Amino acid sequence: MDPSKSISAFQINVFKMPPDNNRSHLNPPQNWNISGTVNPDYQCGPPVRVSPSEFPDPSGLLLNTTAVASWQVVCNITQPSPRCCVSFSAYNNELFSFRTQLVTAWADLHHFPVSNPLPCAHNCGVSINWHLPTDNRGEWSARITIFNWDGFSFADWFAAVEFDKAAAVFEEVYSFNGTTLDGVNNTVIMQDRPGLNYLVAEADGAELRKDYRVPGK
Repeated sequence: MDPSKSISAFQINVFKMPPDNNRSHLNPPQNWNISGTVNPDYQCGPPVRVSPSEFPDPSGLLLNTTAVASWQVVCNITQPSPRCCVSFSAYNNELFSFRTQLVTAWADLHHFPVSNPLPCAHNCGVSINWHLPTDNRGEWSARITIFNWDGFSFADWFAAVEFDKAAAVFEEVYSFNGTTLDGVNNTVIMQDRPGLNYLVAEADGAELRKDYRVPGK
């Protein structure tokens, strides 16, 4: 989503043990992998030797020190899979408890196909609720709430949403950034704004003995 945040660099201290005492021959770690918490998985290529990186001298002098050796590993997203729960509520229905059962029963009653993935209970890391406050002729608006049910915060959150019919006439998002995805006519990207970039962690309720934990949002 943000090319400036798609690169990570770190240092590794290498120690030699007999019989491998050749200081000039270094073997980089293999089988790199990135597993996101709610993000898609990544497939990483082999380490490729590149020009040695430079970093500030640890002595504090205004000069750079060159690494002994540097490698680059490129990781790409594999087939993405949804790892969040989605629920819907209308302007006349603020409550969305038991939404899995309701959706299944409604589909069975009207002979509709059951959505996949189903809205689920609060047993997933992130859930998204769409509340429809207005539904006028030719236009509609929704209040979107992202809930974090995990015990740690997410920085620089974003959500990519596919609208097969509505994306072409998308107008505006308030409270956070929203725009259509370049080159794709059915996807809207929603992102944080400066100062609102954390999807905060789940927290304890007001009274620990009787209150449920409260999701961050």
